[in-house]
Amino acid sequence: MCWIFRCCRCTGSSCPQAPPPQAQSEYIDSLDSIAAGEMLEHMQMHPASSSGGKRFHFKLPKLKRNQRRRNQGCEAVDSKLIPGSPEGDDTSCSPKPEEPSFQQNLERCRLAEAARQLIEREERLFGEIRELQQGEDEGEQSLLAGDRAALMALVERALKDSLNPDPDHLEVLRSAVGAMVLEEKQDRRWRDGRTHTLPAWRPGRLRTRHDALLRQLVEERMEDCAEGAPGPAGGAGLSSIQKELCGYGRQLRQDLRRVVQVVRICYPPQVDVCNLYARLYHHAFRSRIISIAEFSLDAKDCFCLLRWVHDFYPNILKAEELSEHVDYDTLGKLLPQGLHASLEEQYLERTQSEVQTFITRTLEEVKKEWMNGILPENRDGCFSSPMAIDVIQRINGAVLSLEVDLGMQSKAESVVRPLGDFLQSLSSFHGNVMKSSRPNSRAVVMATLPCAEQFRDYVVRKEDLFPVEVKKTCLSALSSIKQRAHSFLLRGMHSALKPHYQALGRADWLKLPAFQGLMSALAEQIQDLQRLEESCRQELVGQLHVDVTVEVVSRILRGNIKVKNQQQELAAATLQDNAASLRELFTQAGSSQHWVGHALLHLAEVLKLQDLPSVQIEVVSMATAFPDLSMTHLSAMLKMKSSLSREHRRKVKDVFSDCQDQGHAPGREFFSRINLK
Repeated sequence: MCWIFRCCRCTGSSCPQAPPPQAQSEYIDSLDSIAAGEMLEHMQMHPASSSGGKRFHFKLPKLKRNQRRRNQGCEAVDSKLIPGSPEGDDTSCSPKPEEPSFQQNLERCRLAEAARQLIEREERLFGEIRELQQGEDEGEQSLLAGDRAALMALVERALKDSLNPDPDHLEVLRSAVGAMVLEEKQDRRWRDGRTHTLPAWRPGRLRTRHDALLRQLVEERMEDCAEGAPGPAGGAGLSSIQKELCGYGRQLRQDLRRVVQVVRICYPPQVDVCNLYARLYHHAFRSRIISIAEFSLDAKDCFCLLRWVHDFYPNILKAEELSEHVDYDTLGKLLPQGLHASLEEQYLERTQSEVQTFITRTLEEVKKEWMNGILPENRDGCFSSPMAIDVIQRINGAVLSLEVDLGMQSKAESVVRPLGDFLQSLSSFHGNVMKSSRPNSRAVVMATLPCAEQFRDYVVRKEDLFPVEVKKTCLSALSSIKQRAHSFLLRGMHSALKPHYQALGRADWLKLPAFQGLMSALAEQIQDLQRLEESCRQELVGQLHVDVTVEVVSRILRGNIKVKNQQQELAAATLQDNAASLRELFTQAGSSQHWVGHALLHLAEVLKLQDLPSVQIEVVSMATAFPDLSMTHLSAMLKMKSSLSREHRRKVKDVFSDCQDQGHAPGREFFSRINLK
């Protein structure tokens, strides 16, 4: 064997131990792609004696003939070491840079390159039919298996560190993924038609191990984040369950962001690593959500869990930064249908109960304050009650939680149902207040009127939310509260004005002091309404404007007063002044019912005009403006004109009758409120 190792004193090709030239050529062919470094390492394991006292006993493998030469002689063995070789005297073949050894690749974390080297060794050992001696074959397999185990350990360590934020780890992960891809390819080669004996480690199933390692990694990270995880803004006021859910969600979002932004570029597209991680985190989050849901949860924890299911979790995965790489629709539901429905029903029942309890307690507190003689709170100089705002906010908050946060639109109407019963109870209480003589009753009525308006606005604005029967009940109760409150407040005002009304129906009604007394009394009564909230005060003042004008016209028509010719123009001017005074007073007080003043102006024109056609035209105009003007009312007006003959009155009535036959669109009630019988 001295022909290759120079282990004996003999030199040249005449060494008696040298094999024939043909065997030398075939052996060099059999080296295939074995690196020169590996041959030198083998030589160092068997040193030759320089004194020639001890010789190597090297057994050549049985060589396969006609093997294709791969032109790696210069890399594997220095041809100058072979005496008599045709290339022995060729100095033009210079050695290429030495390839890093397998161990060096491991040390440098060049895992893909190390995997390639092992696969090449595996191919040389198992890829052909060989007839190695038992000891050599087992030794090579054992060495290869050990090297492969060392490589797999480093690959697994790199995969376990996939989410390591250290930038230096990125290249290691990329190389580990490359090793996995090579391993998968080699598994397929063995699976697809090879008849040779499989190595003990095939199939390697590294992809399966890869997925299992990532699953373990995800589970560990989710478990670690749950321990003492703070919620938003440090978690103040949150329960342990709410903090835990926030911790899970935060970890999931952070890790998936890193997968999309960093880890994804280490994998080939066919691995679809983003959706792989999404499925793993979905499974981990789902298992924890189910575990929490199986406990008995209070209303806040139940709401928090359902909101994560309906809102927070989908929003994380559908965010723009993730949605391009994560297919949310394929992940499935977080909760099983039965458990999900049970939680929703549990939350709905508790919400209904809490709303009912809250609004009942609110009304009881209002009743208690009234019974104790407590005045409503003063806000900007007006009596005010927070009842409507509190109740509406409580109901609306529950509705929004169901509709927006939890996606339970069909269940939201069940939360507003108690409002109908509440408003009926409020209407009943309101009636008792107005029947009572308690000193604070008027103030309570004033404070309740704005509440009724606020409730009405909410019911009308959210009418699609209310079942038909509930909406009808609510509006009916609110209308009753408003009408009775107006009657209660105006009744006292009209009682104070009654003496001044009576002066208008007397013979001296044209005298200025009579109407001035009415105006002064009106100003005082309107001033008493300043403690009523502005919008309600304006509406009430408007109704008072109509009532007073109706009363003035009624007193004049029922007074059986006849105005002589010389006084008719003066009477008309007085009525015009009265109408202007009323309009000015009520406009300043906030009334918008200016139309009622036209009744006095029309009456003044009827008194003022003397020629029959002009009177007829004015009556037609008046009938058009006030469709509820009757023949009785017209007769009373015409009686006031003593200068108008019976025949002329008949002609005026005929024109009015023709006008009535033509019909008019229904208008506001005015003359229909004046009873002259």
